[in-house]
Amino acid sequence: MKHTGKSIRMRVITPIFVFSAGICLILFLIILDTSHKVSVDYLEFIMADYGETCQYILDSSVTELISARLLDNPIVAEAKQKEVVSELSEYWKQKDLQGMILSSDGSILYSSVPPAIQGVLSPFAGRSGYFHAVKGFEHINGYVVDFPAWHWKVVMVRKPLLWVTEIFRKELAILVPVILFGISLLIMSIFVIIKRNFQRPVENIINDLRSGKEVRETGISEMDTIVAAINDSILGLRQKTEHIKALHDIALSLHDQSRDVTINAILEKVNSILGAEFAALVLYGTQGDLKNIFSKNSGSETPMDLHGEQGVLEYIKTLSAPERINDVSVHPGLQRAFSPGTRIPQNMIATPIFSEDKSRTGVLLFLNKPGGFTGEDEVLLSAVSADAAVTISKAENLMQLMRFKQVIDSSFDVVAITGKEREISYVNPACETLTGYTVLDLMGKKLDVLFGVPQAWTADDVWERLRSDGLWRGEFMNRRKNGDTYYASTVIFLLPVAHEERFAMVQRDITQEKRLYEQLLRAQKLEAVGTLAGGIAHDFNNLLAAIMGYAEIMQSQLSEEDPFFKPVDIIYKAAVQGAELTKKILSITRKEIPAIKTLDINEAVAASLDLLERSIPKAIEVITCLAPGIPPVLADPSQVQQIIVNLSINARDAMPEGGKLSIVTEYVTAEELPVSGPAADAAGCVKLSISDTGTGMDADTVQKIFDPFFTTKESGKGTGLGLYIVHSIMAKYGGNINVYSEPAKGTRFTLYFPVTNPQDAAPRQQAEDLKGSGTVLIIDDEPHVRELCKDILQPMGYKVLAAGGGSEGIQIFKEMKDRISVVILDMIMPRMGGMEVYEVLKTIHPGVRIIFCSGYSRDGFANIQDIVKQESASFVEKPFSQLTLGRAVKQAVAQGHIS
Repeated sequence: MKHTGKSIRMRVITPIFVFSAGICLILFLIILDTSHKVSVDYLEFIMADYGETCQYILDSSVTELISARLLDNPIVAEAKQKEVVSELSEYWKQKDLQGMILSSDGSILYSSVPPAIQGVLSPFAGRSGYFHAVKGFEHINGYVVDFPAWHWKVVMVRKPLLWVTEIFRKELAILVPVILFGISLLIMSIFVIIKRNFQRPVENIINDLRSGKEVRETGISEMDTIVAAINDSILGLRQKTEHIKALHDIALSLHDQSRDVTINAILEKVNSILGAEFAALVLYGTQGDLKNIFSKNSGSETPMDLHGEQGVLEYIKTLSAPERINDVSVHPGLQRAFSPGTRIPQNMIATPIFSEDKSRTGVLLFLNKPGGFTGEDEVLLSAVSADAAVTISKAENLMQLMRFKQVIDSSFDVVAITGKEREISYVNPACETLTGYTVLDLMGKKLDVLFGVPQAWTADDVWERLRSDGLWRGEFMNRRKNGDTYYASTVIFLLPVAHEERFAMVQRDITQEKRLYEQLLRAQKLEAVGTLAGGIAHDFNNLLAAIMGYAEIMQSQLSEEDPFFKPVDIIYKAAVQGAELTKKILSITRKEIPAIKTLDINEAVAASLDLLERSIPKAIEVITCLAPGIPPVLADPSQVQQIIVNLSINARDAMPEGGKLSIVTEYVTAEELPVSGPAADAAGCVKLSISDTGTGMDADTVQKIFDPFFTTKESGKGTGLGLYIVHSIMAKYGGNINVYSEPAKGTRFTLYFPVTNPQDAAPRQQAEDLKGSGTVLIIDDEPHVRELCKDILQPMGYKVLAAGGGSEGIQIFKEMKDRISVVILDMIMPRMGGMEVYEVLKTIHPGVRIIFCSGYSRDGFANIQDIVKQESASFVEKPFSQLTLGRAVKQAVAQGHIS
């Protein structure tokens, strides 16, 4: 090295030798002291670097557990901790370090530090960062890493060193005090020289290092060489730190993200390091075709020509290894890639992305970096491309899983997955809708809970079949959580899962399909019975004619005292009954042509009551409410009378101890018809309601009452054809019949006769404005009725509150009585009936507006007539139409809010 005027020899060493050898010793001591400071700072810097590496090892392990969602798994966490301890131990050996790991209570989990030094290090375990300790003549430099995730304190130290300056200080005792006085002035001069030309530059270097800034030049060539080396090292360290941090940020940002979000995150994070003008991730299909491009353009708005027959995108899709091009314009593979006049990139770097099966799925592409791309950029992209392949594959798999999950969650069928012991590990939302069981109810339970009522087979039979064939399918009666039953079609199959036996079940509610199938069978049976009965009735009439004729002849020739008179009379009467039965059969099979004509239903009711006068006991009160001026219908008067008589006789038999028989007629428009009513034209229908307060029927009986030859009466008291005849006649007229009944509550039959002449019908009412405002409280134990009322009233402008029983309704009314405009109250509810609730509401607020609602007519309830006559109450029968309910609510609200 050439020695100039700025060298240490010319500016420091030469003056020292000129002054004296003693000054050399003093200068040495000063240099030694300054070196000590530098070495301490250097050791602190080095130890901090080691600490950051340890911190990174610890953070990476936790990040892996978090990404795998195994942080809370104690077995996996313990295995990971052992792996981290082994990795730290190996790292310390490589760096000639010693260390120990302490738990939160101070106990040592691992240590490579000699026991003699452990006591010296214990006081420093409670802090974090760099520390310096002295043990005798040995100096110990260390660093403490605090890792709260596992409650660890990681302490690492360099091996103890002797501080040689202590020996030198002992030798100072032999110096002659006189020499010290003689050279005191020289010491001051030398001190100034050293201060200016050595100590200050060194302090500036140390201060720059501590502040994290670039180290400035000192003006001394040797030191400036060191400064340049330090700056290069710091720059390289910063770049590596930025690379590691970027990779760490990418790993954190890619947790359970979609593919597009994943790719954009990769481009943004990587390009923040590279600083390229254009960044892209290009995806290719299985055949090498261009699938998609995700790009970031941070430079000029003028796009570069990347396509073309021999464009950049065509070139990079053939890459099998990373490629860095410093000058794109002269590259042999890209010389003809750009059209004349297009913008050509200056430099580029591209790294292929391979899938698990080694097929090329994409390429990372970066263009136009100021100063060009470096080898470190290539290393970084190689690492990113490996992670990107895994991440993109994971994101696409996650997208597929999400689609499958959306399909399963949206399915109307129950989907359940079990373990090998048939314990439920997953059910979709449809399970709660169908069965009433929530996910919490079923998780961990046996799948047998979804097999419902006892079957001819057992659950064990199912699982034996599954293990032998891998599939079981069947239909059975199932039971919901609330006890209701339904038909279920079920398929259970073996689910292939690696190293684990699982089963999947798909269950569908086929109750409606079963009912439709039963109706089809019933219709086919009725058609067959009708055809057969028609032929039999025709032949039977011929036989009866002979029997009745000859019996009548014999009866005319015998006196009543004759012993044969009684047998002949019995034969004659039996034949007459047989003829009546045959007439009914012919009426059912439509072999007998009815005399259809224009008919006033009110007149038919009046004529039927005359026939029933002697058949209905006085213990039964007959109540009629016939609407005047109703339009005529097309029907056979005798058949309509037969309908009224049959239904009235059934009502009489259902009230052996007396009761009320109500017959009501009214005209209903097409808008007022219930959903289950006939498909009437705009002229509407005449509604005939016949209800009683008798024994009633359960749901199973109601489903069978229109079947031929089905009867609940004792043998000899009914043929089982009465209601079947009624149903057949109504079907023949294009009408409909609805039944509402409950045990011990009575029965109501509602018949709808289509109006024949629109001009004779009651004048159609103008479309009413049913809009209103106010709060309506619905108290009804039937959920579908409450929902129906909400769906009708909310669009009309009303706020609707709902209660599933009397107690709940009373509580809501207590809290909001000043805001509730009207209460819709069901008459028949469990535990607390409508009349009881009404009495309580009246005590809370006497002015409460009530709309009573029931499937029975108002005549079936005691005192209801008197209550409805009051201004604060009205009555609506089920099923009701929107017009009926809307009109009733609007009228009730119009009478005034509760004040």
